[in-house]
Amino acid sequence: MTRVLVVEDCRSLADLLAKGLSDQGIAADVAYDGTEAASKLGVNAYDVVVLDRNLPGIPGDTVCQMISGSDDRTMVLMLSGAASPADRTSGLGLGADDYLVKPFHFPELVLRVRALARRRPRAQPRALRASGVELDCLRRTVTRQGRPVVLSAKELGRAGPWPDLAKSPRGTGRGPMQPDRTNGSSKGLFGACHR
Repeated sequence: MTRVLVVEDCRSLADLLAKGLSDQGIAADVAYDGTEAASKLGVNAYDVVVLDRNLPGIPGDTVCQMISGSDDRTMVLMLSGAASPADRTSGLGLGADDYLVKPFHFPELVLRVRALARRRPRAQPRALRASGVELDCLRRTVTRQGRPVVLSAKELGRAGPWPDLAKSPRGTGRGPMQPDRTNGSSKGLFGACHR
């Protein structure tokens, strides 16, 4: 069963959403502010968070960044009255997986929640780590021993797909963090992040 956290400061709307989702066979919890949402996210595993942007306590944008910055693969459906293209792109840029403008058609929200739950990645961390090197797929950054590694656009673009970073492939002549430069791929270092 899909498990959803509805984060909305308008109590009547939050309760209505949770009831409607429950009627559709989706388990729904409610948080009325960002602080309560952060607390529930620390205790429970959710498939999808329906997240209002304008929240008391911790703002919705910050909650979204907390979710997208964690290794947890919870999907975020940002729900907001902010309807301009700039608002939508900034929300998606914060790490939201989808954006729905208020007012909305409830059946559309249900379908979007179900689609996000189906697309939810399973057990794939946001960052790949090995030998003190970390490749952050979301932020497209590389660090070694906690310090940023500056790479040129060419280095990022020519690196090709990486082998599984958890183990060194035998017989390839490459270590676990060395890109395969023999196949002419132009996917870049971050190709490994989207397998």
